[in-house]
Amino acid sequence: MKEKILYVVIGILIAVIGCFVYYHYSTIRAIERDNFSLITALNDTVSHYKTKNGEQAASIRTLEFSNAEQFLKLTFYDTLLIELQSRVAYYKKQLDNVTIFDTEANMDVTVPTASAIDVKVATESIRVDTFYKYPTYRANYVDEWVSLSTVASLDSTSFKLWYRDSYSLAHLKAKDGNYVEIVNRNPYAVVDGIRSFKISSTKSKAKRFGLSIYAGYGLYLHEYKNQSGKEMVVSVGPEIGIGLTYDIFQW
Repeated sequence: MKEKILYVVIGILIAVIGCFVYYHYSTIRAIERDNFSLITALNDTVSHYKTKNGEQAASIRTLEFSNAEQFLKLTFYDTLLIELQSRVAYYKKQLDNVTIFDTEANMDVTVPTASAIDVKVATESIRVDTFYKYPTYRANYVDEWVSLSTVASLDSTSFKLWYRDSYSLAHLKAKDGNYVEIVNRNPYAVVDGIRSFKISSTKSKAKRFGLSIYAGYGLYLHEYKNQSGKEMVVSVGPEIGIGLTYDIFQW
């Protein structure tokens, strides 16, 4: 009997040690995956493409950290990442995610020019009045996204510009990581720089105690009758039931 109990105790110890080794290995593997994903995201560049509607779109991997302090401890030389750090620091206490981006506009349009003649008079006491004629040039362009007007004269050229953008921002999930996508409906503008930070989602701490169905192989006490009388002995065997359980390991 003692040998059987010893074998059971040794088996339990082996199982516990195995659980510790597995948990430690799983933790190391998770850290390695997180580090690889972070390095990949930091080295990622903006991808440009057209949507199904023909709109300008750009995307890049999201930088994910378990908390803002980890991101703020890093040193960057990229101006966009430095700006992202400043926004993360500003919203740190209430932050879930933040995205910053740069756009570049490029217009290449030709419009007809309208001209007019301005007449100026120069008068001197001895000479006859002299008239000088200087042309003034005007041009205008208007569409859904931009309104431009110019007036060019002898002394100066003036511009009046109205310009608008329309953006949509989406956080996307993919097999190789999370992405942020920005779509700009303005045909003259291109998103040429994006950086996005996100607090990685963590599982809520599960309760260790619970009422559940269990099955296993364990120890139990029972009465044993022999020639000398009754005595309590420890036996091993399979068991199944409903009871209060406590999770020693969680993964």
